[in-house]
Order: sequence, then C-alpha cells, then structure tokens
Amino acid sequence: MKHSSYCENSLGLYKAFMSSHATFNSLSAIQNMIVSNDTREALSNLSKFARFIRRFSACADQSYHSFTAETELLNSYLELERLRFSEHLTFNIKISDSLKDDSFSVPTLLLMPLLEQQLLSGLKAGLEEIVLTLEFTRTKNILEAHISLSEAVAPAEDLQLSNEQVNRLKLFNDRVEIYNTEIAGSVMKSAQGAGNETIIRLLIQ
Repeated sequence: MKHSSYCENSLGLYKAFMSSHATFNSLSAIQNMIVSNDTREALSNLSKFARFIRRFSACADQSYHSFTAETELLNSYLELERLRFSEHLTFNIKISDSLKDDSFSVPTLLLMPLLEQQLLSGLKAGLEEIVLTLEFTRTKNILEAHISLSEAVAPAEDLQLSNEQVNRLKLFNDRVEIYNTEIAGSVMKSAQGAGNETIIRLLIQ
C-alpha cells in the first residue's frame, strides 16, 4: 500500500474495533442464547456476527470500496450493535434514488466510527430506545451522509469516555487528516447540523 500512515491507521482501527466492548458483548449475548437453548436465534446472530467480521476484514486494507460494500458493512455493524443493545436500538438506512447506481467508490472506515459516536451519545444519555437514522444523498460527485438520533443528546465529544473510546475517536480523527492530506483525490468535510445530527460530505470516485 502506497500510504504507510494510512495502513497504520487502518490496522489501528481494525484492532480497536475487534477488541471493543461491542464485539465481546455481542459474543456474550450469543453465548447466553446458547445456554438458554435458543439455538435458532443464536445461530442467526452468529451468522450476523460472522458477516460483519468478514466485511470489516475485507475493507481493512483498502482505501476505497464500492458504495454498496459500504452500506452493507454499516448495516452489518448496526445489526451487531442491536444485538449488543438487546433490541433497544432501531436503525434506518435511507438511500436516495440518485445513489442507486453503484459505479462509484467511497473511502473506507470513515462512517462507522461516527455511528458508534452517535450510539454512545444515546447510551450515555440513558435513552430507553435509541433510534438512529443514516441517510445518504448525492449532489454531483459529493456524497452526503446525515447521521442522527431521534432525541437530542450531548455529543460524544462532551461525554466522559473510556480510554478505549478515546483511542478510537483519536484514530478516527487521524484518519480524517490522512484522507485530507495524503490520499489523492479525496476530501472530507464534517458539520454539526440541527440537534445532534452529524453531516459528512465526501468526494466520491
């Protein structure tokens, strides 16, 4: 891979997510299903877990992948988080008609950390039901992602984070810097919308 700092960051993010509470809590939930003889549900969720690991591993050493691959990865990640949150998480991924054509690529591992931050904000705020919406729109060669919760809460940056969460947030910020300065032909701009909506704009290829 051409960009050594990108490779190091990818490895760091991969290790950080693989060792996260989300991973181990999901496995623990599956284990409890097995112990409770809920075999069908355990097998279903084990398949979801394996699907996420496979998709996550596939993009860990890539700087770009298809938009379809990105949405599949994010859907698998949120399915995993829903298992972790014991069904107290509802999510909706909306894709505009202008994005039905999959002939373009998007940067890898930029949106998933932001989804985690929104979920963390909802968790820390004590929401009984976390409703997350991820909406994609496109204007020419700009992909815009809107990430929001149904209830206004403090952003993750204002919360007391664990060392593990601080590390992943730093890795994400470093990744943004890498894309802005090293990966040719890509830019990223982020803005805070109304309430707790995060808006991400990416130059697609």
